[in-house]
Amino acid sequence: MAAADANTKQAGFGANLLKKPYGKALKDLFETTAVMASDIDAKAVQLLDALQASERAEAAIATVKEGLGAVEREKVKNWRAYFFTFLRKYDKELYEKMREERGKPNPRRKDSKQQEQEVGPYSFNKDAPVFVPGQTWLPPAEGEQAVAAS
Repeated sequence: MAAADANTKQAGFGANLLKKPYGKALKDLFETTAVMASDIDAKAVQLLDALQASERAEAAIATVKEGLGAVEREKVKNWRAYFFTFLRKYDKELYEKMREERGKPNPRRKDSKQQEQEVGPYSFNKDAPVFVPGQTWLPPAEGEQAVAAS
């Protein structure tokens, strides 16, 4: 792979990755496989950091490198998930431990029952005029002409 391609892959977030203790192994991974720095998300970094705590991050990256060596970039739709799956399978016990510590994420949507309670009681205006399609609901102001619906 050309040096220009390797530099392009390492821009931005990847530059911070290379500062990690396992940065040299990642640089080799970027240069010899189709993996890019943008394919490594925060969860993968968290798992790599946990592996580094037990001094196994470089071995995990080497295993990923072996598994991804011949895979072309176009063959995989979601490289982040693909990379993370390889990394996760390296040490399933550590991954499960991390997953338990992290806990479940907070739901983005609120429960529909909670939303109903937050709105509070509501009553319709019983004196409101009846809706008739094509008819204006407000009378014209003084000095204005009514616009006829067509």
